[in-house]
Amino acid sequence: LKNGVITSTKTKMLVQNYADLVLEDIVLDGTKSELNQYTLSNNCGDTVIKGDTEILGDENTVAFDLWYGMYGVYDEGLSVTFDETFTGKVVGAIEYGAASRITADNWQEKAALVIEAGNFEEITRLTKNAVMKMLDFKLAHIGINCENEEKALKGAQLISNLFGTGYKVGNSSTFAGSDFELMHTKYLGKNGHIAISTNFPDRARAYLEKMGIEFNEETAKYDAKGNLTVIYLKEEICDFAIHLVKKK
Repeated sequence: LKNGVITSTKTKMLVQNYADLVLEDIVLDGTKSELNQYTLSNNCGDTVIKGDTEILGDENTVAFDLWYGMYGVYDEGLSVTFDETFTGKVVGAIEYGAASRITADNWQEKAALVIEAGNFEEITRLTKNAVMKMLDFKLAHIGINCENEEKALKGAQLISNLFGTGYKVGNSSTFAGSDFELMHTKYLGKNGHIAISTNFPDRARAYLEKMGIEFNEETAKYDAKGNLTVIYLKEEICDFAIHLVKKK
């Protein structure tokens, strides 16, 4: 792609690349869409950025990413290179990581970022804001450990009577509305658990692992495509277990 401007007022991802791509003297402007999360997303192939190319995001947008191993057909790897001719700029966050299906310790060798020249503006300040918007952590529900199903049902009925939530009995727990899960038996956490929803559990896990957080692999659940949907942290907070769950 050479010269001109690519932008949109409707996209969530302006350009998603799975092939060999050269960007030269072109502007990718991801700031025009309120929905946009990524200006340039790289999942496979070699991307070379040359000349006066601009990749534009803002405090709510990832300028570009390198995300390895989304599916098996992309395991050959990817790279992003700003070559010696690059005189343009990048505004926004950079995201780097791998899908949870990747277990090899050397996956970084197949996801190479090479910067030979360039002007990267405000990346430190914008990265956290963009990542937080993309992950969109929210409190999903609070789980309360009960001694048995009878006590869980009584608790759910009380919450329903007090706050008009209604309740629904399941196999292993009873929900009062969508905010309270009363467990039929003692589960993880001395007192219960706190569920945190996110748009991308895979990426949320990678983000937290960079902070030194460890996960309980035995609790991981995946959808039919192999994408992570649920996983517990090893560490508890005030005797409550914490787990990530994919946002519905």
